[in-house]
Amino acid sequence: MLIRTDTLVPWKGEPLNGIKHPKNIEIMWIAEELAAVGLVLAIPFVVPEGYHATGPSTYDASGQETRPVEVIPAKTPEEIATELASVIDGMVEPHRLVNQILFTLYKGNNPTSTWADYREWIEGFAS
Repeated sequence: MLIRTDTLVPWKGEPLNGIKHPKNIEIMWIAEELAAVGLVLAIPFVVPEGYHATGPSTYDASGQETRPVEVIPAKTPEEIATELASVIDGMVEPHRLVNQILFTLYKGNNPTSTWADYREWIEGFAS
């Protein structure tokens, strides 16, 4: 993604200094050529594993690095289950819904896991 160095916002292809440039300059031009027209290539901020960003990214003064508004620890499956259980209390068979949601979260962190792996993991909390 290209960032305008004058406004620190993503470049959407609008003319720069009265000149319309093709969108492929991001891959065709070197950094010095981009800088000459007021653009810089943004380096995306990588959210650490186990965390999530709470809002959109912003750009630092150089326009070269994006940073999310805030990075906070992700909720554990247990915290999510507790919240969901309180919301769906009284629904027909809420344990099935909670189980499906927990399995989806578990699978997100363990992509090769099966239902059997998940059940073993859950049973570990019961003992």
